[in-house]
Amino acid sequence: METTRTIVLKLHPTAEQASELDATLRTFASACDHIADVARREHMTNEVLIQRVCYHEVREMFGLSANLAIRAIARVCAVLKVPEKAHSAFKPTSIDYDARIFSFREWDWAVSLTLLHSRQRVETRPGEHQKSVLKGTKPTAAQLVKREGWFFMYIQIGGEAPEPIEPREFLGVDLGIAKIATTSDAQGHSGKPVEKIRRKHNLQRKRLQRQGTKGAKKKLRRLSSTASGSRQAGSVCAC
Repeated sequence: METTRTIVLKLHPTAEQASELDATLRTFASACDHIADVARREHMTNEVLIQRVCYHEVREMFGLSANLAIRAIARVCAVLKVPEKAHSAFKPTSIDYDARIFSFREWDWAVSLTLLHSRQRVETRPGEHQKSVLKGTKPTAAQLVKREGWFFMYIQIGGEAPEPIEPREFLGVDLGIAKIATTSDAQGHSGKPVEKIRRKHNLQRKRLQRQGTKGAKKKLRRLSSTASGSRQAGSVCAC
C-alpha cells in the first residue's frame, strides 16, 4: 500500500525573494477569488469546464504562469465541492505546487519555485532527520505556506507502507469504581489511592473557598489547572 509523508522545510529567502513570495501568494489568492466568482456564476465545479471558461482570462488578468493558473483552478474546484466552504474567500497563505513548477535540489538543500515574475532557487536549512528522509528522493508535489511571517515548503514524499505487525497477545481493561481497572489476565488495581487523593483535594478546595483571600484564589486556580491536566492524561490512558 502506498503512503505519503510530508516533510516541512523552513525557507530562508533573501529580502527580494521574500517580497516576490508575498506577491505570488497575494496574486494567487486573488486569482482564486476571481475563479470562484466565475464558477459560482456558471454553477459549475468541474475543473476541465472551468479551465475552458477562465484559464486565459486568469493568465491575462493576474500574470500567473500556465501551471500556477491551473493549480489555482484546481484549488478552487476542490474548495467549492465542500458545502461549508462554498462561499469562502481565499487567503494569501498557501499555494499548491507540482513537478512542473517545483523541484527539490538535494545537492545544495534548496528548492526551485516558479513565482510571479521568475523562477527562484530558495535556500533551506534542514535538520538531520529531514535530510535522512529526503535523501535520494525526487518529490513531485509540495505546498508553499506562509505562517506567522515565515515561509515553509510542505514537501510530499510517496512510498510504500511497512508491513502491518500482527499482534500475538491481547490485553483487555475494564474500568470500574471499587477497582479502578481490572485486566483480562485477572490483575486488579485498587482505586483507593486515587480516591484518597481526590478527597484530600476536595477538602483543600473547600477550605480555600471559605478563606476567599487573593492568595487562596490563586492557589485554587493552580489546583484547578492541575486537576484539568490530570483528567486529560487519564482520558488518554483510558483510550
